[in-house]
Amino acid sequence: MERITWTDERTRKLLVILNDEKDKGISKHNWANVAKIFNAQTSLNAHGKQVQNHYGDLKEKFKCWEDNQRMTGIAYNPRTGDVDVEERSLPRWEAFLERHSRYGRAVAKKELANVDLMHTLFGGQSAHGVGGCFSPAMANKRSYLSQSMEDLHIDINVEGRGDSEEDDGGDVVPNLSGERSSSPPKTTTPKVTRKRKSEETIDTDEQKRRQTSFDIMPSNY
Repeated sequence: MERITWTDERTRKLLVILNDEKDKGISKHNWANVAKIFNAQTSLNAHGKQVQNHYGDLKEKFKCWEDNQRMTGIAYNPRTGDVDVEERSLPRWEAFLERHSRYGRAVAKKELANVDLMHTLFGGQSAHGVGGCFSPAMANKRSYLSQSMEDLHIDINVEGRGDSEEDDGGDVVPNLSGERSSSPPKTTTPKVTRKRKSEETIDTDEQKRRQTSFDIMPSNY
């Protein structure tokens, strides 16, 4: 039986074949048939048992990767080539290595290849880059998320209040730009009261009535 070296590219081809069968509703794979399709695409001579064993290895790696994503307080250190673990996280780290003695440390040091196809095939909840925010791309116990939060400065300014100290009920709008905004001084616009046309008519009629009463008064009054 020819020994198969499972490169990332060969593994990807196998995962595509298995996902295609899953899409067709095949839940129990015919490994001899899977190997036949795989050999046609790679010019290899893999046997059904070899393909089945690699499938089992991939499933185990993916489970390890999922558990790894939920870990906190650990980070890959590229300078030492090992994993740095905070003291408070040591019990969880040791329990993780005990559960995944075969692939635990390797997965923690290197990103899992073809994880997108594995997730489609094996299902489960992806926590990549979320939650614990652990990834082998971390270094010095700092994740990309924590670094971004440290670099972000948030100022809270009240739009439209000017220099007034009174609360006029305006909405509070956070300024995420990192700079303090300066709102212009509040100005007061004179209020102009306009009479309605009916009121102007009434005033004019009243003035006419009064003027008429003066005109008809006796001269000796």
